[in-house]
Amino acid sequence: MNRERLIQLAAAVVLLVGVAYAVFAPAKPLVLTGIVTTNDVIMSPQVGGLLSKLLVNEGDSVSTGQLLAEISAGELVADQAYYAPSAEGMATEVRETESAVRYQEQQMTQRVRRAEATVASAEAQRAQAAADLANAQANYDRYAALLKSGAISQQNSDQQHTELLVARAKSEAATQAFPTWMRVISRESIRSRTRCARS
Repeated sequence: MNRERLIQLAAAVVLLVGVAYAVFAPAKPLVLTGIVTTNDVIMSPQVGGLLSKLLVNEGDSVSTGQLLAEISAGELVADQAYYAPSAEGMATEVRETESAVRYQEQQMTQRVRRAEATVASAEAQRAQAAADLANAQANYDRYAALLKSGAISQQNSDQQHTELLVARAKSEAATQAFPTWMRVISRESIRSRTRCARS
């Protein structure tokens, strides 16, 4: 049994030395390999250009609204100088177009006034022809009564009948011409509005 005790004692000593070594021995760094992820931020300016100043370094902490860099204004000034004549040309073109529209509006207004005057004239001619017809009819009726009583000759009655026929023809022509003038004026008005709308 001595031998067994000796083996147990030796095992206990080895175990005690191992525990003591693990507790009191200096710690060695643990080295691992792998990929570390971070919170990377990709940033870009609203307008392109060359940086004239970089105000932060890689790894610096930044806050919202902090100025990080300045873009050189040279390229923007060059772009502005390049596009300024185009903008002026467009402004000139707009002014010319507005002027043309005003001119066309004036032309249309004049055409409408002339058309209204033409309509008024046609209406006056129609009214005059109607009055002349009524007068010729009244004269013819009087001459027919005088012819029956023998106060005038047939020639006088025939002459008054001819005047009645002429007045009736003029009245019919004026009445038929009036709607024609209205159609012409309506077409002219439509053409003028179409020209203005196209402009």
